[in-house]
Amino acid sequence: MSDCSAVYIDPKHFQTRDMCNNHVNHYGVMDMCHNHVNHYGVMDMCHNHYDMPRPIIFTDPSNFASYDEEEEEEMKAFNNLSQSYKNSLLEGPNSFNFNYEIEMEYIGPTGPTGPPGPTGNIEFSTKKTDVLSVYTTRQQEIATNNHVVFDFNSVVQGNCYHEPGKSELWVWTPGCYCVYYSLYTAEPCQFSLSKNDSLVIPGSTIGSVIGSSQNTHMFVIQVMDDDISVETGLETPKVACKLQLINNTTSTTNITLIDATGSNNILPQVSASFNMYLLQG
Repeated sequence: MSDCSAVYIDPKHFQTRDMCNNHVNHYGVMDMCHNHVNHYGVMDMCHNHYDMPRPIIFTDPSNFASYDEEEEEEMKAFNNLSQSYKNSLLEGPNSFNFNYEIEMEYIGPTGPTGPPGPTGNIEFSTKKTDVLSVYTTRQQEIATNNHVVFDFNSVVQGNCYHEPGKSELWVWTPGCYCVYYSLYTAEPCQFSLSKNDSLVIPGSTIGSVIGSSQNTHMFVIQVMDDDISVETGLETPKVACKLQLINNTTSTTNITLIDATGSNNILPQVSASFNMYLLQG
């Protein structure tokens, strides 16, 4: 809301119309678009209210030598005012306070599309997770320092490999792997995970003090760049890290892995399994 004071000018400059032929009187203003303006407010053809200060000019219309028909109506309106009110309009700067509101809306043409914004901190990886899952269902006699043979592959995905009927488990992505294996043995035993035929991985050894037991273990191993060094005999990759489950029992010569016949059951059952997947490469 705004306040605006009436402004006095010399009578010789009095006009009832401005250069745009806008109609001005003390009751209100009508422009060429027929938008009605008065001291109570402003209403355009869309019934929008406007909120802006506008100076109002008052002077004596009697200085005009002649009038057209519309101007003569204005003269009558002016002469019908009380003398004191006319004097208040003509005698100098007067404080005419009025308020009005404006609401304007213009819908122009659509501007051009702006440049694209910066890319967010989102990372996409197309790298597949290395997963290796193998097992055997047959009974095996495993001598000390020999390895468990796995006859079936459940999942072989990514940079890993196992040939069914073999003991070697191959990986060639350096990183941390989660490992889980299970052995169902008939005798007290001890097994470990070996790497590249030369190292028993610390923290991988499990065993039992009684026979007919299931031995399970889950842990994390780290494959280093230097571990990718053993020839695979494959076209690709030429070298990799070799892992094997080794029998390092010293209390007896052989360890038996129990199958379904050993437990007098019909369905094949897992006697040993090995699972690993890459956590972080």
